[in-house]
Amino acid sequence: MGFKVGELLSGELRSFGFTSCDLTVEQASEIHKEYGTNGAIVWDDELGGFRSATLEEVIEKVSPSNTMSPSKIFQHILLSKQMDVSIEQLDQALIGKGSLEGTGFTFKAAADIYGVDPVYLIAHSLLETNHGASALANGTVKDYEGYYNVFGLAAYDGDASNLGAAFAKQKNWNNVKKAIIGGAKCISDWYTYSSHDQDTLYKMLYNPANPGVHQYATDIGWAEKQSNMIYRICRDNGMDELEVEIDYPVYK
Repeated sequence: MGFKVGELLSGELRSFGFTSCDLTVEQASEIHKEYGTNGAIVWDDELGGFRSATLEEVIEKVSPSNTMSPSKIFQHILLSKQMDVSIEQLDQALIGKGSLEGTGFTFKAAADIYGVDPVYLIAHSLLETNHGASALANGTVKDYEGYYNVFGLAAYDGDASNLGAAFAKQKNWNNVKKAIIGGAKCISDWYTYSSHDQDTLYKMLYNPANPGVHQYATDIGWAEKQSNMIYRICRDNGMDELEVEIDYPVYK
């Protein structure tokens, strides 16, 4: 079922598609809590860093009923259904975004080549690169200078910068444009169009059809943060009339 972006921005939702999970939210959350080398993590403002997530915190994020506000609902848009956005709108969203500024054409080209929504691609890159300011986004990781990674691919917990930069070197992403195009291909191949069928941010993070398998991140706020970025990009850059489709998770 298609929606105008403006409907999502205002919270005016109608019916939409569903993905079913054979577990309850609580059962799935217990699996997610243990996902990754050290389990699920959450950002703690008081600590100024990440810490292990409690089961209650994981349940709060996994529960679909907590994802329906305008700033959170975008984690359920189908990433294979591209918004008909202009290069000018994308460039406007990238103003002041460090090494990503002025790359609207490249994001649009990557989206068209690999069939992934360009607004999502930008939101993902902004989150993973601290708005274009990170060492990975600027090719300045020590011993890997000149290699770029704008989607956090292979940047695993514990040594994210070095691992992400090593992956970029392996892929020969020696400029930002190559990192955008190549990263979009990885996302398309590994998630959007893979056998895992992870065609939304929520499914990339929580994989409701198979919890605990092939999840993009251990940060339980990962999908929500990107949803908020997509919300703000659409709100601030005149995208109300663009169309999206939603796939919503349903647990037992």
